[in-house]
Amino acid sequence: MIGRCREFSAYLKKAVPNVVCVHCVVHRQHLVAKSLARRLHEALGHVIKAVNLIKKNALQDHLFQQLFGKNSEEFERLVLHTEVVDAKSDILYLSDIFENLNVLNNELQGNDSTLFSCKGAITAFIEKLKLFWLNLRRREFAQFPSLASISTQLFDADLAVYVDHLKQLHNDMESRFSDLFQMTVPDWFVDPFIANASKVDATLQESVIEL
Repeated sequence: MIGRCREFSAYLKKAVPNVVCVHCVVHRQHLVAKSLARRLHEALGHVIKAVNLIKKNALQDHLFQQLFGKNSEEFERLVLHTEVVDAKSDILYLSDIFENLNVLNNELQGNDSTLFSCKGAITAFIEKLKLFWLNLRRREFAQFPSLASISTQLFDADLAVYVDHLKQLHNDMESRFSDLFQMTVPDWFVDPFIANASKVDATLQESVIEL
């Protein structure tokens, strides 16, 4: 995130030769999430249009909150009424996949987040994407509860679009996070309590034993 400071990384590496410089993992994840095929992008446009229509008028926003309060919805500002929106199945799919991306986003943040924990979260998510598209092909919707509500109305062509998007996400993430996958995570870092001190860097051996 310090890319605006020209040549900072080069200067840092000169001062600290062993330092590792990587681009912000959260920013990269956001870039991946923005990549949508034309059909899905148009579906998202319907949602944005509905959001803008409601949010531009205070009365409409208030009435919308009352509507969801009456229906005991979990969110008071969920701006999606699928019965009156085009591309219903596409929007439901996007709702499900964005929910998964939001979970990943939360795992990449926080005071306890490290580069190694981020690598683990991203690696796991990439493996999940394979499972997602295999399940959708078989019309299994365990990971897509919103889409499951209209499963009997879905055509094979619809599922093909979603499978292609999941594959696109998978390939994009593999490409953008390739530097993280090449990082070696020492065993003592993952679980220092079972580490063999003799195999740890000499400057850390005593600390590992004491721990």
